[in-house]
Amino acid sequence: MKAGKSLRLLRKLFLPPTWTPPPSDRAPGGPPGADEREKMPPRLSRYAHTLPAALGLLAALISVGAWAAPPPPPPRPFSGASLASIATGSVTGAYFPVGGAICRLVNLARATHGLHCLVAPSGGSLDNLEAMRAGEVGFAIVQSDWQYLAHEGAPPLTERGAFETLRAVFSLHAEPVAIVVRGGVSAERFEDLKGKRLALGPAGSPGRLAAEALLAARGRTLEGFSPADIQDQPPDPQTLCDNKADAVLLTVAHPNGALKDAMGRCVLRLLPVEEETVRALTQRQPFLGAASIPGGLYPGAKAEVPTLGLRATLVTTSATPDTVVYALVKAVFDNFDDFRQLHPVLAPLRREEMVAVGLTAPLHPGAQTYYKEAGLIR
Repeated sequence: MKAGKSLRLLRKLFLPPTWTPPPSDRAPGGPPGADEREKMPPRLSRYAHTLPAALGLLAALISVGAWAAPPPPPPRPFSGASLASIATGSVTGAYFPVGGAICRLVNLARATHGLHCLVAPSGGSLDNLEAMRAGEVGFAIVQSDWQYLAHEGAPPLTERGAFETLRAVFSLHAEPVAIVVRGGVSAERFEDLKGKRLALGPAGSPGRLAAEALLAARGRTLEGFSPADIQDQPPDPQTLCDNKADAVLLTVAHPNGALKDAMGRCVLRLLPVEEETVRALTQRQPFLGAASIPGGLYPGAKAEVPTLGLRATLVTTSATPDTVVYALVKAVFDNFDDFRQLHPVLAPLRREEMVAVGLTAPLHPGAQTYYKEAGLIR
């Protein structure tokens, strides 16, 4: 598909049908100007400069046939009440194209339900939850641990209080924990890394939470590790190649580009998590689940590696109308095979897991209605 047609299709899919560009101080071809950013939700306006890159990325996907499809049917007149906005993540990560896949299916069926879906880049799970609390977006993709911590008001979100109106819609792809160690490090399990330099990320980060959970399953804590060995910088596998750390914990969708580059640059290993540990952890932490990293994704890692993992999840609030949530869920599940083909991380999805695994907030009634009709829940 030519670039011009790709961009026209993108506008049909991701902009309201009656939308026209407002007057602005934008330079030709540049990002939104100051006056346009003022019209955007404040939390998302900081990512306005990424929108040209986002549209370019989506256009590229369409141009190579990844999202090639007939144009959507003529939409119903747009109104703010029929807008489904999804806060996602960085345009270079998995959340943004996954949100785009959801919106694509919703918008293709717009003639039947009148709902328009708009995907927005963001700073990730925490920003997305704050945007929903503020009523700036209707839906968000967040990691399953943040869904749990937000709904319960648990540390490190205690000061914000319990997000009691948070509602689950469905879970998405798994984000297995990758315990990555330098080739020369002698360790078979995570607890063997005592005395090693661990890059876990700051308190409350996915890597730090995963490390604490792994140790808790063995009745241990990070207090048994030397504070000098616990590094607060974001876990970057390149630090292993540079001999600045001995191990990192990554909670990401696979394959991951940064990990693949690092394992191609130096000798690294992936440590497994024993089935017994996974079983103990999933009983204590409902946002965790069994997961695996398939073999052959990374240089030198030919065998599948069992581990535990989080889930990317789609959430909303109790204020979102049942009809809106029902229409979004129906668009995805009625076209499930197409949905799984829209991005590599979606390929392993199973309907039964999506309505149960990683969901700790109550299901939204609109989602419940569809799942009962489809026989997925009782």
